[in-house]
Amino acid sequence: MWSKNRVKEDIMSKICLFCGAILEDEDMFCDECGKKQDEAAAKEEAERQAEAERKAQEEVAARAKEEQARKAREDAEAKERARVEMELRIKAEAEAKARVEAEQKAKADADKKAKEEADRRAKAEEARRAKAEAEAKERERAEAELRIRAEAEAKVRLEAEQQAKAEADRKAQEEAAAQAEAKRLEQERRKEERKNNPTHFAWAALALGIATYVTLIPFAPIAILTCIIGIVFGAKGLKSTKKVVSIIGLVLNGSIPAMILGTLVWMAITR
Repeated sequence: MWSKNRVKEDIMSKICLFCGAILEDEDMFCDECGKKQDEAAAKEEAERQAEAERKAQEEVAARAKEEQARKAREDAEAKERARVEMELRIKAEAEAKARVEAEQKAKADADKKAKEEADRRAKAEEARRAKAEAEAKERERAEAELRIRAEAEAKVRLEAEQQAKAEADRKAQEEAAAQAEAKRLEQERRKEERKNNPTHFAWAALALGIATYVTLIPFAPIAILTCIIGIVFGAKGLKSTKKVVSIIGLVLNGSIPAMILGTLVWMAITR
């Protein structure tokens, strides 16, 4: 199948001096690169391209040489790093070995010290336990002695309290007996005093005389009774130290019968 470019290629025989594009015979400028179709310029362009290719080849060679030098330098650095790493690994292994040996030695020393410390603590614990047992026995002995002493003191104190209580009871009984005797003697003294000095009869005669006048009008029989009793008490009260009171009581109680007798006499005369 024929295309448009194919037809154009058959018809046209001129090509661009710079980019090689197919041109028509009358074309002065290339449709592709736009450059003027000048043989001198084309030759100059070709020389410039040749120079650029030479420089590119030189640059490629320089880069290759530089790359080779870089690889050689990297190989040397890699070897140096490998040597340093080897030395570091050997040193690290030696340090690790030394550290392990030091740790083993430290652990052995620690185990030894721990064992010695355990033995010392066991001995100390045994000594402490023995001391504690001895102290416990001593405490038990002291507590037993204190208990026996306390029981003896309590017994003595109880006996003393019982004796003191018995003595107190005896004294209380004696004191109660003495108080009862004193009370009896006081009652006998008062009785004897009332007998020898009957002041109560004098005061009773006075009180009955007053009661006689109070009950004379509303309660005449009671007034007569109190009058008689008052005269009797007044007569007994004359033996006491309150003779004045007894006389007043006799007057109060005796005036009633006198008044009654005078009234009867007056009534008899007037008849």
